[in-house]
This record gives sequence, structure tokens and C-alpha cells, in this order.
Amino acid sequence: MRRVVVLTREAEKNEIAQKKLENASIPTISIPLIETTPLKVDEKMKFSDYDWLFFTSQNAVHYFFWQYKTCPATVKIAVIGTKTEEALIEKGFHADFLPSKFETDIFIHEWLEQVEGKPSILFPQSLKGRSVISDLLSQKGFIIKRLFLYDTAMPQNAPLALKKLFAEESYFYITFASPSAWKNFKKICEETAFNGHYQIVSIGPVTSDIIRRDGYHVAFQPEIYTMDALLDLLIKEFLKNEF
Repeated sequence: MRRVVVLTREAEKNEIAQKKLENASIPTISIPLIETTPLKVDEKMKFSDYDWLFFTSQNAVHYFFWQYKTCPATVKIAVIGTKTEEALIEKGFHADFLPSKFETDIFIHEWLEQVEGKPSILFPQSLKGRSVISDLLSQKGFIIKRLFLYDTAMPQNAPLALKKLFAEESYFYITFASPSAWKNFKKICEETAFNGHYQIVSIGPVTSDIIRRDGYHVAFQPEIYTMDALLDLLIKEFLKNEF
């Protein structure tokens, strides 16, 4: 039986992952289930009003510097994720804080241990981004502003591409690196009444928790919550002939 891996990130990100899997002789299909578009922002934002910037995704870094070009040296930067940190370095900046593990609870706990007083925070993110960090810190008396820089949507050709997948592949492994991509997949499955055989591979606990909350099983999740680790896990499992 043919078994294939389906990649669901933005097209340009899928290209990198697809090359890695195909170099390991793993059949791969790219079906982007998410695309990003910039939002109109306040061009007169006063960064001097904030002590910290929180970045939790590559896209947040990309759109922040695309819109504002730079930020004052007086503002400290906290980051979740290896790729987020790399994106920041590419812009010429370095993180002042990185958690020991890329989980929201650990991020908040360790950040609170190192800060003094109640510094103000600017939190660039997606319009559909989670409010967990801002809610928890607001409850503790911090001033935190969510700065919506971009939105995510389902690509126009995604439903047709998935229907083609459902018709042609009897068994597949589908990867998710965000709750948004998962929600789009789930929506199309429900609209088409698809009940075929597939395994869900999730990048980390944020996405996995949403999937499980929707009543689905996560078959694989890497110990390190990065796309590289997810791909390494897939390759390892293929080599073990467990797929």
C-alpha cells in the first residue's frame, strides 16, 4: 500500500520540508492549508511605551519588521521557537529571553522569574492568534497590547486539492504546524464527509491540544517542537517500517 506524507504549511515552507522528505525517499504531497496576508497597522506606534516585545512565530517577526523596519534598542525581546529566533537574527536582532522549552506555561513561568516589577509588553501576532499569554499576564497586572499584524486564511485551491487527495490516496500522514491549518483541514473533512484512513502528525502541544479537543487522535508529535524535529521523526518512522 502506498503511504504518503501531506505537508500543510504555506507553499514556500512546504518546499523546504518536501525536499528533505523526498531526499529520504518518502513520497510527499504539498497542500498548503494556510496563507497569510498583512493587516493595516498603526504606523505611528510608540515603541517607547513598551519594555518588551514578544514574538511567538516566524510570521510575527516577518510582518513586524516588514511594517516597522526596526525597533528601539531599549526594548527587550522574548522569543518562543528556534525558527522564530532565527527569523529575528536575520533581521539583525537577538532575543533577550528564550524559555528552556517552547511551551506557553514554561515561557510565562521562566520569564516572570527574570523580570522585575511590571514591564509593559507589545505582542505582535496573527488576528486569529491565541490570547493565552496576554490573558495570563493581564490577570497578573501586566499591561500587554496584542498587535495584530496579519491574518490567516485557507488558500482558495485547498478544498479541491484535498478532495483530490481523498480520492487518490487510500492512506496518508498529514502534518500540522498550527491550529489554523488543522481547523481548515477539519472543515473540509466535515464538508465532504471524508472518513478515510490517515494519521495526524502535529508539531507540538499547542496544535495537538486543539486537535484532541476536537476529538481527534494525534499519532505523532516530536519531543522538540520544531518542523525539523517533526520531519526527522517521520524519516525515522519510515526507516523503521512502522508506517
